Amino acid sequence: DLHSFPTRRSSDLNVNISVFDLTGKLVNVITNGVESAGQKQHYFSAVELGISTGAYIVKLRIDNKEISRKILEIK
Repeated sequence: DLHSFPTRRSSDLNVNISVFDLTGKLVNVITNGVESAGQKQHYFSAVELGISTGAYIVKLRIDNKEISRKILEIK
């Protein structure tokens, strides 16, 4: 499975998208840095990273705002 995380910014902002397993261990950092204004797609796939399928928490932080999303990847 390929999970998509679209973002849209009206100005250049610091963006961090990180993936954690259910124990809170960091599994992957999708992006971390300043991104220019506009729309961008980011992707995550446990299979493509060679890690086990299962449940993960994705945290999206743009400047001081943060949202989390639980994803389930199965074969």
